[in-house]
Amino acid sequence: MRRIPLSYRSHVTGFQGLPSGAIDYESALERDFVLLTLFDDPSARIRSQPVTLNFEHEGRHRRYTPDYLIEGGGRFELIEIKYEADLQRLQTHLEPGFNIAREWAARSGGVFRVVTELARAVTTAARQIEAPTFGQIVEAINGDRARVLGTLWRLIARGELIVDLSEPIGLTTRVGSP
Repeated sequence: MRRIPLSYRSHVTGFQGLPSGAIDYESALERDFVLLTLFDDPSARIRSQPVTLNFEHEGRHRRYTPDYLIEGGGRFELIEIKYEADLQRLQTHLEPGFNIAREWAARSGGVFRVVTELARAVTTAARQIEAPTFGQIVEAINGDRARVLGTLWRLIARGELIVDLSEPIGLTTRVGSP
């Protein structure tokens, strides 16, 4: 069983239950990342703390354990979740572990990335800038309006269309693709 240590930042710990098993998290940021990843790609397979990498740095034995591994849909990503303030404060301390993770991911045919609350917000905003509105899509599709709306709602529920679920969905809501 994975031990989740106490954190000075927050005491949000737990797991997200899925048909494939539970995914542990150690912070609100990790919890949100897991939920948003599964919303963006419901078929994604997420493993919590998938590997511990051992290495030497400045003559000392070190180890680094990334937070998540995401697989599926042609994707293989090793992910570290950090609050932006922590990342800035600890960058020089964390960089050797990040470099080992990049090498490991590349050898495994994937990529390593660090996700912060700011990076997630920018990605979401960029998607919405390019995306049409819900109303534009409804108007562009010829057919019975009730059926068009029903189809769009089903596509959103299945994760085949992406909307910002933190806001009410209306005709001006931006709709993107996964």
